[in-house]
Amino acid sequence: MKQKIVLSTILSVIAVLSVLAQGTPTRLEIDMGNFGLGKRATLQGEGITAIEQAGADHRVVFSIGLEAPAYLQLGISTSTNRIYMEPGKTLRISVLPEDEVKRTYNLMRLNLRFEGETAGICRYLNEVTLDLLPDSIFLKDQSSYIAEMENLIETMDKKIDSYNLDQNFKTREKLNFRYRSLEKLTRYPVQHYWKGGNQLGLIYDHGEDMSTIHDYVRMQLVDDATLWKEDSYRKFVNSAIGMLGGIFGHIDWVKMFRSRIGVATSRFSTPTILEDYVQGLALNYISSTESNSLGELQADYDLYVKRADYREELKKAMKQWDSFAKGTAFSTGDGAYTDVKGNKFDMATLKGKYVYIDVWATWCAPCRAEIPHLKELEKKYHGRNITFVSISIDQRRKDWVDMVERDKMTGIQLHGGPNAPIVRDYKISGIPRFFLLDRDGNIINTDMSRPSDANTVKVFDELPGL
Repeated sequence: MKQKIVLSTILSVIAVLSVLAQGTPTRLEIDMGNFGLGKRATLQGEGITAIEQAGADHRVVFSIGLEAPAYLQLGISTSTNRIYMEPGKTLRISVLPEDEVKRTYNLMRLNLRFEGETAGICRYLNEVTLDLLPDSIFLKDQSSYIAEMENLIETMDKKIDSYNLDQNFKTREKLNFRYRSLEKLTRYPVQHYWKGGNQLGLIYDHGEDMSTIHDYVRMQLVDDATLWKEDSYRKFVNSAIGMLGGIFGHIDWVKMFRSRIGVATSRFSTPTILEDYVQGLALNYISSTESNSLGELQADYDLYVKRADYREELKKAMKQWDSFAKGTAFSTGDGAYTDVKGNKFDMATLKGKYVYIDVWATWCAPCRAEIPHLKELEKKYHGRNITFVSISIDQRRKDWVDMVERDKMTGIQLHGGPNAPIVRDYKISGIPRFFLLDRDGNIINTDMSRPSDANTVKVFDELPGL
């Protein structure tokens, strides 16, 4: 009952914040004075992204529209500071040196003077730290973790109350800390498996019953459109549904999509929440699968997303992956690749055979780990209708040449450098990366399985005419 009362109070405060006039003109003035190490400022957070340059008077002025009080990140040079602004209320900031005599500045956390009605809150945000539980807590059992987290939240609530701040802000600050703590809790199944080792790898079968954590997290998913406006709550919900719905990664994106919608609909009935959530899920699906279509998931999307601007946003997201679609002509790079002897190689000459491309670099350990498996593939399909091409994105060409010659690497070995056309044209952000082309030089898959994956042989063996 106590938890319900607290949430009810929080929701009522947010409701008050939300009824403020939409897009009220709000001003942020920054006096950079004699600070000469950067005359540009950035402002980000809660749907706001703005960049402004200082004028001849060394001042930066932001004029933004705020619907409600907002937590924002102010960036000046290499420093990032948290600020809090309210609709229609001007906030003034002056950049001050750490040492008045030597005129030195702490570039990681600039010394700022705040003036205005939210000045006290801004000082609090830059001087007070609300610490989350350490990663070592993941070693404890589920009930102990939850108990310690709740104790910490209670302690931080008292700490927040000890400051002379606006009561509405205090309530909102407590809420944000609670959901930041809950978001970390959703990492428990993975981190507990890794003994608190802060692993980013995903666990599909950790072999331990996580029902205590799962049941607790489900109870924190509150179906309220006003609470949904809070960034910390939305982040928690996304992470919680990811945990409860299972993480399938490259195994089955369709299964992952539908599993997470299933969790969302079991906890939420508010159309706005479901529409926002499914929109984010669809955009992530398109980006992760590099697809220009939702395919069989389109009907699921249509069921929940009606907003015209959301549907247009998805359409634009799909369009940027048109060149990645199966059957699309592969971008050959216009002679940008060279072999070990420095001769240009025309990728278009490979037409007539299937082509398996490995994008790699000598400094990439996972890339090197795949080389023995790649050699085995080359032996297995020697004389068949498939060509194996490796494209290095090494900065130093000599490193690549030395390794190719030393390790007697087979197949067609090419160098493209870090700005190789294949990196640019196919938005490659991580290696190794594998492509499969058909005999006409068209794309079959721009994110093909690795040589070490048994699925690769299965795909090859099903290629007609191989």
